[in-house]
Amino acid sequence: MGVVYTANYSGKKVIESDSESIYQIKAVATYHPEPVDYTPIYVGIGIFLLLALIVIILFILRRKKEKTEEKERIKNGQVGE
Repeated sequence: MGVVYTANYSGKKVIESDSESIYQIKAVATYHPEPVDYTPIYVGIGIFLLLALIVIILFILRRKKEKTEEKERIKNGQVGE
């Protein structure tokens, strides 16, 4: 989870002379947890898995086609050509 910090500064000049100036500053800081949006990460993982699945399917189909063609060559007596 991320954290959002907010700081407010306010000040006033207390003493001013020719050689120096003194300021009184009040600082207030707050923070609160901010939920992190994981949507882009999930979308990226989903796209990666989809592409991996497509590659695996195409690889399996290619191997089946090669085996079928090899069986046809053996059946037709064209071994080694």
